[in-house]
Amino acid sequence: MEKSNTTLLAVAGLAAAATVAVMKLWKPKKERSCIPGSPFYAAAQTVGDLVFVAGQIGLKPGTKELAEGGIKGQTRQALENLTQVLNACGSSRDHVLKTTCLLHSIDDYDAFNEVYLQFFDKPIKPARVCFGPGGLPLGALVEVDATAIRA
Repeated sequence: MEKSNTTLLAVAGLAAAATVAVMKLWKPKKERSCIPGSPFYAAAQTVGDLVFVAGQIGLKPGTKELAEGGIKGQTRQALENLTQVLNACGSSRDHVLKTTCLLHSIDDYDAFNEVYLQFFDKPIKPARVCFGPGGLPLGALVEVDATAIRA
């Protein structure tokens, strides 16, 4: 039993030493919110050169009104809103690494993709997850978040 405790203490000591060594090498830039979102979340956070953008829905800027035109109109607006947040954080849609796309109905997948492919028109697309969970905030038909790097 004493040998087990000694081994456990040795492993814990090595783990602590490794953590201290990593913290001395890792010098992150100060984390900050680029754009306030709401009382519940930030529209984006940056850590070093990474940009994490919260889910964007198809709200017309400065309003609580969803864009007209069904899934295509709301997708276009959500992606434009995403672009604005990326730009405010020193990034752009060309620097998006991954998106998560939520559709009110997975039946809208093809129509969503028509607009999405116009937005991400480069040969190398971001990694992506797309699914239809059902209800989205404010009755939106689509929500898109992104992880990007600064330009």
